[in-house]
Amino acid sequence: MVLPRRSLNKKADQKRIVLSLSGLHQITIGIVVFLAVAWFSIARSLLSGHFTTGGGSSGGGGGDGGRENEVEHVEPFVAKLNAVATQTRTTAAAATTTADAETLPNRYGVSPVKLRLPTPVIVVGYPKSGTTSVWHFFNCSGVISQHFCCCGDLNDHPPCKHKKTMARCIIRNLRKQQERLRQQQQQRDKSSSLSPPFSMLSNCGSYDVYAQIDGERLTLKLKDNDSGGVWGVPLENGTMEVVEDPWLVEIGYHMRHFLPQHFNLHQLHQDVPNATFILPLRDPREWALSVFHWFQARGRIINEYLAQSVGREPRLERPGKNHSIDFLARIYQEHSQFIRDFVQGHPSHALVEFHIQQANAGEVLASAFGLPSTCWEQKNPMGSRAKNVTDVAFENPYESSKRTMHHGRD
Repeated sequence: MVLPRRSLNKKADQKRIVLSLSGLHQITIGIVVFLAVAWFSIARSLLSGHFTTGGGSSGGGGGDGGRENEVEHVEPFVAKLNAVATQTRTTAAAATTTADAETLPNRYGVSPVKLRLPTPVIVVGYPKSGTTSVWHFFNCSGVISQHFCCCGDLNDHPPCKHKKTMARCIIRNLRKQQERLRQQQQQRDKSSSLSPPFSMLSNCGSYDVYAQIDGERLTLKLKDNDSGGVWGVPLENGTMEVVEDPWLVEIGYHMRHFLPQHFNLHQLHQDVPNATFILPLRDPREWALSVFHWFQARGRIINEYLAQSVGREPRLERPGKNHSIDFLARIYQEHSQFIRDFVQGHPSHALVEFHIQQANAGEVLASAFGLPSTCWEQKNPMGSRAKNVTDVAFENPYESSKRTMHHGRD
């Protein structure tokens, strides 16, 4: 019988496919055998000398003794494998660290520049006194620097990452300090261990330069009503001041600017006794005019001073809008002298003082810290970023006691 040519070709094709699959199968088996032999050789070299038993056989008469020897000698084998894996991970981590150091020389937390004066460097001047210019000078020089924001954020203005500001981070730490003191007082056994006390700057970011540690306080609306609501102001002593007088709410008394460089300077000294202070200055009246026209800064700063004077003598009086410029200029001069007197009484701090409008401002900073003066540039914070300065939201970790303060309208 003669098959059609097409059928013959089909049977030949099927035969070739079968032969091809058979050859591929043989190759696969060969590869598996090769890998098995290779792994056996590696394991044998690692186990060299470890399975030589002494004092008994693992066979018929060995019983449990042989099993003990097996466990005893398998452990070094596992340890060797772990050592190889650990060495591999260590080498890879070292390579990654080296690569990061080469590609990110100015990464957060690793300043490649060593300053001539001790760190941290903290600007203790008031806002609107060239703090942005100081931040730019150090940041341009490659120094890890902070301004307004906190907690690893390298931005110099809002919006901040995670909506966290340095001022509110410090307030949170001061509240934790008070809570820790209360715990210590309540403990009868003074020897019992407590976690380390919180520094003002704890968990606020490891910066070499803190260019602005002040900022808006957090305000919480506790109750809504027809008179503007009831507002709470978390205080650094662990309590909550409640502002409920309709007149005080109307004038925004609960809106304040936290100034730790003035009202908490002694605590700052205890936490960082060797910090270097920078006091940038400008004409007091020009500063007052600048604050007067900077959003609600005038009212916030005045409210902070009024609140801090409660229970103290002499108690400050609200200046009124027509006398605000004189009031602000006076407190600016008093703060500058307060910083000078404080450093004189605490010589562990170095103080770098300069006028931001003088031609040699950059040279003063450069000479003091051993940096090039080319990075100095007087910055004007007004402009495109002004719209970002708002009462930013912040997480509310405060669930402490509240106190109500009654203020007159004087």
